[in-house]
Amino acid sequence: MAGQRAPLRDLARNAGEGDLTTTRRKPSALSRDPTWYKDAVIYQLHVKSFFDANSDGIGDFTGLVEKLDYLAEIGVTAVWLLPFYPSPRRDDGYDISE
Repeated sequence: MAGQRAPLRDLARNAGEGDLTTTRRKPSALSRDPTWYKDAVIYQLHVKSFFDANSDGIGDFTGLVEKLDYLAEIGVTAVWLLPFYPSPRRDDGYDISE
């Protein structure tokens, strides 16, 4: 199953579908292969500096979604987002203040 990966854009698009309390979700590409991480190419990025879709000088999620196909083309199979919530910075940004 290593060669059969769902495109990143499809995973992002389907991530919020369904309500687990009322419906059963279809198995995702990741749940069908519990060892997906063993041959994954994980790309870590900071949303604020990755790609700016609205030209305000700060990267945004729209810009990230626009570049998912490109990331998949270069072989990326998973994206690790650096923290993007307000933080007191006591834990490298992983501690959320609100």
